[in-house]
Formats: sequence, C-alpha cells, structure tokens
Amino acid sequence: MPVQNRSAPIQSLARGLALLELVGKSGRPVSLPERLANQLPWIETLRQIAREHLAALAQQTGETAHLAVREGHQAFFVDYAMTRQAVGVAGRSGHYEPLHCTALGKALLADFDRDQLVELFGPDPLESLTANTITSIAALSNECERTGPRGYADDDQEPCAGVCCVGAPIRDVSGATIGSIGISAPSERLPRSRFKQAGQIVIGAGSIPWQSRRAPGSTTTASTTSSLSTTAAGVFTPTKARRRSS
Repeated sequence: MPVQNRSAPIQSLARGLALLELVGKSGRPVSLPERLANQLPWIETLRQIAREHLAALAQQTGETAHLAVREGHQAFFVDYAMTRQAVGVAGRSGHYEPLHCTALGKALLADFDRDQLVELFGPDPLESLTANTITSIAALSNECERTGPRGYADDDQEPCAGVCCVGAPIRDVSGATIGSIGISAPSERLPRSRFKQAGQIVIGAGSIPWQSRRAPGSTTTASTTSSLSTTAAGVFTPTKARRRSS
C-alpha cells in the first residue's frame, strides 16, 4: 500500500545550486533530496546511528519503519526499513511529507505551541488530503499538546486512506527535537485501538544512544522495559522483559 509521493519544489536559489553541484558529482540514480541529505553530516550521522533502531523497529512490529527530520513546514524522510509482510506500506526516503497530518511530522512538532504553529504555517486552513486530515491550527495545536506529554504522535488515515502511522520524536542531549522515528501500516493491522501500544514501542526506538534522558512520556526504566513480539500477520503482542537481578 504505497503512500502517494507529494515531493515539494526546491524553494531557494542556494539549495538549487547545491543540488546542481551534487548532480554533477553523483554517478548513481538517487533522488535529488537524498543526494543533498547524504552531503549533510548531521543527517548522515543521524541515519547511521538510527539505522539499527529502524531495522529493529521494523522487525519487532512487522511494519515499515521510517526516519524523518523537519525542513520548514515539511517532514523530510531520510531513511526506512521495510516490512516483510506481503502487503505493507512502501518505504520512503529522500522526499517530503506534510508535517501537520503525518505521525512523524507531528512528532517533529511536539514542542510547538499555537503561536509557533501560526508562525510556521500561517493562519490559513491546512491542506486536506483525506476526510481525516487535520485542517486547522487549533486542532493541530491540540495534537501537539497531547504529543508532548505522552511521547508519541499518530495519524489515522490522514495523509493517505487505508494507512495509519505512529511516530515519536528523537531528541538530543538538550532535549531538543532533531528528528522522528515511527511505523506505518495498513489500517486493518494498525487501528486506533493499537496506537497507544505502538506508541510505547516507537518511544523506545526514539531513545537513541546520544540521549541523556528519555523522550517525554516514556515509562521505560533500567529494570523493566517494554518489548514487542509479532505474529506472521504483524499483530502486536506486548510483553514485559524480565527484571534484571542486582
């Protein structure tokens, strides 16, 4: 169930010139945004550190896992790990998705208040992609208020009918959001009733090694951690890891 590609146009002369330079140097067929991402050291560092977390997330949940960073009012998808399911969401790398209606995009906005959202998007209604898409700053602000405390964001078929997603922020040592990680799945395998369960898993995946503290809303501790097992159909079954003896 591939998600429709809504790649955004290049919006600055500086970026355009950088892309043209990279096109000249590149000898393999890679999308322009991906070529640019490969030249940005911090994004490449994030990709390298998060890669095993993406793979583990995809394996544990049985669904496609994605990694994204924010660029303006869009989420730039920089890496993914594919599901092994016969039917699943296509991996997305090197292109853009809206911030306001994707789980990974909302995770990137977790710390935004209403005034910051207005500054970013403007006062006009947000783009509607499906019947479920959030289209107002007020509704998006409410989503951000929920995302921060619980530690994850979700979308219920907002950018694409038939696809649901859950994502969590990735934070640096200061607590600032520098990326997001999450899963996408057909709605019948990831209905709203499973969002909270999946949310706890992506929170753990977002706790990458350079953090000095857990992502907000995480209940994981050193002595008891939440793990996830799956059936062949990719159905989540939460389990508790054994308590370590001191």
